[in-house]
This record gives sequence, structure tokens and C-alpha cells, in this order.
Amino acid sequence: MVMTRTQIRNLADNLAHSKADSSTLEDSYNRLIEKLALTSAPFLDDANYTPTDGTAEYSYPFTAIKLLAVFHGATQLPEATPKELEAYDKDWRAAAEDTPVVHTFSDRDARKVRLWPTPSTTTSNGGKFIYALRRTSDIPVYLALMLAFHMLAEEFAYPSQWQDKAMAEACAEMAKLLKAFVGV
Repeated sequence: MVMTRTQIRNLADNLAHSKADSSTLEDSYNRLIEKLALTSAPFLDDANYTPTDGTAEYSYPFTAIKLLAVFHGATQLPEATPKELEAYDKDWRAAAEDTPVVHTFSDRDARKVRLWPTPSTTTSNGGKFIYALRRTSDIPVYLALMLAFHMLAEEFAYPSQWQDKAMAEACAEMAKLLKAFVGV
């Protein structure tokens, strides 16, 4: 079972007895989702790609916040910066095709990964991306209460007409307890 952003925001608002600013709750939700996406298994996903003879760059999914791993076949390719590749070989972009040993990010398109060296064979579904997933509406229900209390901790700590430091601390402690309970 999943919940939407609106349902989680409404849950937080109901817990606060409507003493919360919806724009602040929305900002808190967005920050928390980004942080969870980078640190929690429910926010990980994978996608296959097909390494193609003579093709160095591959797009990864738009829903990815951060690319965590790139595989060519069963081998995880370490990341190298363009400067590291240039230190190894000044003409690294023009190197002979072979089996890729590292990946870097495209100079031209931030949503693309470049394999080096360029693959010399086409392998159907021979590649995989593992990435932190941008989730906005299909949040597992077991995370909802934890998210709501995190949002309220930020809301009650924020200088506004609703500021209540004791309530902010209580909400933060409850969120921390729920986070440990659900294991994220």
C-alpha cells in the first residue's frame, strides 16, 4: 500500500490540528524525500541498458536522483573523472574500442553515462544502472507517519506563528523512534 504526497501532507496537518503552514510542510516533504532517496532501500531502483558496439554514452532514467552503480555484464564499473582519464591517456575519448573498465559522466549531457573504453561488442541487456529513485507520490505507507513527524518537527521549529520548540523536539524524537522502528 502506498500514499501520495498530498495524503502525507494532510496527515501531518491533521496531527498538528491544522496549525501548520502547507508551504512549509511541502518544503519539508521535498527535503525529506530527497534525503531518504539517497539513503534508503525503498528508494532504490535499477534499469537495464544495452551496451552497443561503438556507442560510449548511455542515458539513465529521469527518475534517478543519483546514480549509485553502473554494471557492464556482471562487472561493476568504478567511476573515473574526465581528469583522471586524461591523466591516464590524453586521447582517452578516441581510445580503441574494448571492454569497458570504468564509467564517467558525459561532458555534454548530465543525464548520460560514458563508458570507457567504448564497448567493442553489442550485448543485449548487458548493462545495468542502480540508482536512487525520485519518488513523489508512491511512498510506502509504513514511512508515512515517520515523514509526517519529521515534517512537523521542522514546521514547529520554524520561526512562524506556529513555532513551538517543545513540540518540535517531541516530533523530532517521535520521527527518530519511527525511523528506527521501520529501519530506514
